[in-house]
Amino acid sequence: MPKELPGFYYDEEKNRYFPIKGPIPGSSKKRKSPPPKERDREMHEIKEQR
Repeated sequence: MPKELPGFYYDEEKNRYFPIKGPIPGSSKKRKSPPPKERDREMHEIKEQR
C-alpha cells in the first residue's frame, strides 16, 4: 500500500502520485492579455465612462 503524502493522491492505475492542488505554476499555457479586438473594445468602454 502506498504512503499518504500531504498534498498528493496516489493513482493505483498509473502507479504514481499527483498533486491535489492542480497543475504546477507556470506549466499551463494561459493568455496574459485578451485578443486585440477585445482589448480595444474594453479600452473604448473605459474612455466613454470618463
